[in-house]
Amino acid sequence: MKRTLVIGWDGAPYDRISKWVKDGKLKNLGNLVNRGSFGPLRTTELTISSCAWTTMVTGKNAGKHGVFDFFGTKFVNDSYFREPIDSRWRRADALWNYMTKNGYRIGVVNVPITYPVDKVKGFMVGGMMSPSVDAPRFTYPADLLKDYPRLKEYRIDIEGAKHLDRDKFIYEVHKTIDERFELFKYLIKKEDVDLFFGVFTSSDRFSHYMWHFFDPAHPYRKNESEEEIRKYENSLLELYQQLDVYLGELIEEFGADNVMVVSDHGFASIYKYFEFNKWLYQKGYLKFKPKSERSEFKHGKLNPKRTYIYGKVDWGSTVAYMIGKRGSVYINLEGREPQGIVKKEEYEDVVEELIKEIKKIKDPETGEYIVEDALPRDAIFSGPYVEEAPDILTFFKDKYASIGYIVDLESEDLFIVNDRPDLELELGIERYSGIFVASGSDYRHRHLEDAWIGDVTPTLLYSYGIELTEDMDGKVLDIFNEDFEPPRRIYLSKREKGVIARLKKMKL
Repeated sequence: MKRTLVIGWDGAPYDRISKWVKDGKLKNLGNLVNRGSFGPLRTTELTISSCAWTTMVTGKNAGKHGVFDFFGTKFVNDSYFREPIDSRWRRADALWNYMTKNGYRIGVVNVPITYPVDKVKGFMVGGMMSPSVDAPRFTYPADLLKDYPRLKEYRIDIEGAKHLDRDKFIYEVHKTIDERFELFKYLIKKEDVDLFFGVFTSSDRFSHYMWHFFDPAHPYRKNESEEEIRKYENSLLELYQQLDVYLGELIEEFGADNVMVVSDHGFASIYKYFEFNKWLYQKGYLKFKPKSERSEFKHGKLNPKRTYIYGKVDWGSTVAYMIGKRGSVYINLEGREPQGIVKKEEYEDVVEELIKEIKKIKDPETGEYIVEDALPRDAIFSGPYVEEAPDILTFFKDKYASIGYIVDLESEDLFIVNDRPDLELELGIERYSGIFVASGSDYRHRHLEDAWIGDVTPTLLYSYGIELTEDMDGKVLDIFNEDFEPPRRIYLSKREKGVIARLKKMKL
């Protein structure tokens, strides 16, 4: 049976990767591109890794799998803080579930939002949001890594990220990549699987906090010396060149018939942040408590250096609020929010009114509108979990992004130039297309223009002869050789075996 290697580079931007491939700076990826199919991979409208990776591995929009952000719909008491999610929020089968049901062996390592891991035919190691390497159900089987000699060196993610000094941060980025590669290599040698899917996530972390070095016009560059700029201006390329070296070694080690390299989104600069909740306050949609009545809400997932809206809002007088970092607006709906005041019969009118107001937002410095579009959730998502989505999604123009926490409530200014070291804000944001590369015995050489992130799993399933479910939104990409024929299924379900057994008895 053929073997497929799928490697994820979180946040790999198509615009830069394609240029580096053209310039011959990514040798192993370039070899795949020259023989296979390559193009931009359009990401999810709600561009955030949790939603994007889950859409990739299910082939479905978030309305059908239920993962919209890194938090769900469960509130912590009346705080309006929402509990972080785990893999149990994904309510749709993923690639590994289909492979297992059809008798194929699969290995999955570090795909985001996979903790606690599923029981599969093969093995799984949890990714982003896993509590620790010792946590129950971090791996399947449970003893998968009991003899792994480098387990103490392994990093699930880069703890602290921006809170680390730069040298320590860069060390942790590369150390995490190195240890991820070592684990991939160990499991590829140890376990025989038909498909291996492993994701490197540190490329995303690096881009969030180093992006100003790759954009000469970024306002944060004023904080850097010329020496620092020269030192780090090629650091993103150098990171991807290291990933490219590891890609070549993994291809050789795995003995792959087919190889895919994918990313969940691209990256872009943030020049200005928009304080969304302060705008809602100024427009009368949100009301803050008097200063003497405000309190601090603490949670391990919140940055203690930032001021959040939790404990500071008069929810009984608030119509709408924004949480997350993607312009996701929620209506304070009666019966859904802890202290909701908007009645269901008022909901659509409030959403429509807010969307009109959001589209009018201008940058006073330039006089230009900053919102590309604002849409109600049902204009973007479909499926049984649409009602768990943000009520309004705001799409900002290039160089702008929103924040939900408060920088200075006493100031009327709504915009923050992204040049302040004290705020520890992200300098680059998830935006635009990621990459899709497919090369090997099944795939032909062509340039793709219309690939969507939800097409990855349907394409992989088709290559193994596994029937797609009718509710999948993704399609099988037109990348296969003309003489390609999907293999016949090698596995029968218990139900199918039972039917055959009964038919045999009837013949007797």
